[in-house]
Amino acid sequence: MFKKIISIILQLFIMIMLFVVIVSLPMLFINGKKVGIHVEHFFTQCIHVISALIHPEELKLKMATQVATVSNNVQIFKIQEREFPLFPLIFKPYTYSLVLILGALIVSICSSFLCSIIAAVSPRRVQRVIEEAVFFLKTIPDVFLIFFLQLFMVSIYRYTGFLPLHPFSTMQNTSIVLPLLILAIIPTISLFQFQMLLINEEQKQDYVMFARAKGFGNMYILCRHIFRNMVVSVVNHIESILLALITSLFVFEYMFNIRGLFSILISGQDPVIIVYLLLLFIVPMYGVIVGLNWLRRKLYA
Repeated sequence: MFKKIISIILQLFIMIMLFVVIVSLPMLFINGKKVGIHVEHFFTQCIHVISALIHPEELKLKMATQVATVSNNVQIFKIQEREFPLFPLIFKPYTYSLVLILGALIVSICSSFLCSIIAAVSPRRVQRVIEEAVFFLKTIPDVFLIFFLQLFMVSIYRYTGFLPLHPFSTMQNTSIVLPLLILAIIPTISLFQFQMLLINEEQKQDYVMFARAKGFGNMYILCRHIFRNMVVSVVNHIESILLALITSLFVFEYMFNIRGLFSILISGQDPVIIVYLLLLFIVPMYGVIVGLNWLRRKLYA
């Protein structure tokens, strides 16, 4: 146990050093207006980033804010870039991005298990229809799906005056349910197809035929035996699902006008801020992966 904790701490330290090197790498080739190899300038920047990480209370975050001005008795709203302390301002976009990622992961796991149970106990003809519908949904690009559902929400509001879900975020209203549900669609489909493949393989095993011969129903065999045998493979697949969600988050933040962690990362922040934001996001994701690995070892034991 002690060795495992030391290993995790060492991995986190290596991760921090890697982020510091990445954000400082441009200084290896650029020093002011000079282009070349500047090793001393690169190490100076690395030391500066590391020392700044020790004092997070001094870090400033650049944010675009809406400022109201009056000109000729007309109120005009302008967007100005201002600097704010990193903490606690970063907590809102940070929490927002984490809720989207982890919420979509939980929704996709629960939805895929429910859909796989329904499909597994359904007649073969119904299974074929479900699989074809799922395959069709998987071929639809995320961007098209986002645009279509946003337009659908706007159309409902236009004709009924009722807005079921906010199609995009504004300074007054934050959209979270719709992007979370759309973000969960592709992982749900991927997990569902993977689970159906495992279920079909397990149903060919001798223990399933033996259980049916003893008179057990399909639902009992599925929940009591098949799911228990395939849960390890599903846990292994969840790690790739989590990585896919992370890579999709940037597109979702842009399409829904979300002021999340990824949109701040690409908004021209200082290297120290970028390292802090990466650590704030990666460490919880790393914790989830460590937890999944622990669960996998427990299930294998």
